[in-house]
Amino acid sequence: ILSSLKSEQIVRQMIYYGVSAYLVKNSHPLDMITAINQVYENGIHFDPDMMKIIVNMKNLRSTKPGRQFCELSEREVEILNLICGQFNTKEIADKLYLSERTVEGHRKRMLEKTNSRNVVGLIVWGIKNQILLLE
Repeated sequence: ILSSLKSEQIVRQMIYYGVSAYLVKNSHPLDMITAINQVYENGIHFDPDMMKIIVNMKNLRSTKPGRQFCELSEREVEILNLICGQFNTKEIADKLYLSERTVEGHRKRMLEKTNSRNVVGLIVWGIKNQILLLE
């Protein structure tokens, strides 16, 4: 999303609907290029201000009623933290000595386990359940 608005309410709404990136129109052109490249490589890009809004989101609802806390494996948690660190599939695979296909399989299982529709939903789930190591 490229918007003239930086309202926390609008950002929350866009995150809820699964946007992969959110930039304000007065963003530096290099930030826009970085965002496009990050979304292409990793599926997401949020600057530190947007990440603060995501972390502070409290009123997100699950897409499926009665969602229970699920247990992610240590490897899945490790991959989720790398995804949040904006590493792409190849970088995660190289870092963990896995094939790219294995990383994609872990990502798919995490989406299923958390009832997330996309990587942004997965990250929001990780933040809400205090799984991610945010710095």
